Formats: sequence, C-alpha cells, structure tokens
Amino acid sequence: TRRSSDLTSGLQHFLVRPGDVSLRICAISDLHSMDITTEQVVRNIFKMDRDTLKGLSNWQVGTVDQWVSVIDKSQVGVRILVAGSGESVKIVGYWHYVALDPIIYTRAKAGMMYEREVVSSVVMSMDVPGHYMVYFAGISVMPGYRGISSSRLLYRSFWSSIYDLRSKRIYIDELCAVAFTEAGVSLCKSARMTYLREHDNCGSVYWILLKPVGFV
Repeated sequence: TRRSSDLTSGLQHFLVRPGDVSLRICAISDLHSMDITTEQVVRNIFKMDRDTLKGLSNWQVGTVDQWVSVIDKSQVGVRILVAGSGESVKIVGYWHYVALDPIIYTRAKAGMMYEREVVSSVVMSMDVPGHYMVYFAGISVMPGYRGISSSRLLYRSFWSSIYDLRSKRIYIDELCAVAFTEAGVSLCKSARMTYLREHDNCGSVYWILLKPVGFV
C-alpha cells in the first residue's frame, strides 16, 4: 500500500525532525484535540508512502479528499504514531485498515481493486456489532524512527484495536493486503498471512482468516 498526491498544503509543521524520541500512539480523535485535522493526517500519510513507494499513479492510490472522507467515516481502523508533544508534535508513522462492502472486498482479495475505489460509500463504519472483512490499507514509519520501539507500538496498538472491537462484538473475520515492497512481503509473512496471487497491476495479495478470534 499506498498513496501519493499533492503535498504542498499544511505539511511542513508536521514533518519529523531527527532527535524527536518521545513516541506514542494516537487515535484520530486525539489528533483532532490537538487541532490537527484529518486532512493534515492524510497528507502526512501520503508523504510517508510516497517516500516508500515510487511510481504509483493516483488511480492506484487515490486522493487526499477521498481518504479524508474514508477516515472520517471509520476512524476505528486508524492509529497514528507521533513524536514530541504540544506544539512540536509530529506524525512519524501509522497503520490503517478499513472494513469493505463484500463486493469491493472480493475485488481486493482477487487482486483487482485499486485504492482509488476505496471511497466512503463502500466502507463500513464498524460501529455496530457484526462480522466484517477488512482491507489493510497501509503501514509506515518515517526514516529515523524505525526500530524496535516504533514497531512494538504499532504492533501492539493494532492487536489492541482488534480485541477492543471484539469486546464490543465487532468481529473481523478476515483481512487482506497488497504488499508492494520486500518489506511489505516480509511483514505479511511475519503475520502468517497466506500469499494468494499477484495484483493485476503491481504488488502481491496476502490474506489471513481471523474469524476464530470472534468465537471463544
């Protein structure tokens, strides 16, 4: 995963500087309380992804407005890694997953979906009990902040979100992702995801069944 777009607006203050060592995980609502908008979050995500993934088109990755709408509809699947505090807080990493309508999820799992298709109308808000199929849209950490601490925070916060949903009878039955880089493939394998096929355009589709998590 994922995205690239115009990054000229509202970005500079939130770029990281080497030496910021205080890391923590924030929900979107936490950032809103710091007067950081969803658009600023998305622009930083695009910047991180553009630095990692070269040559992807807007059709493949989508637009800022599109992802702002998606995140605002379903904030439960987003966590942001930040460094610093107060006015010096900076976004340095993230993960993001979305529950999709079954039709579009089937396209994602078949390696036929482009992220431009992930719009708010096909995203499930995950605010009511039930069973959901999830597309893992992206994970990244900015250079200079990659390491055991950032990886542990992102990993633990991801599984914490899964079990928090479970406590509300909101179950993720399965998850798929497209790995575009060797690091992405390694991450999918480390998570014991199964390789399914190559994406129609680029990348490799991985999948994992999580349904047993909802039955104890």
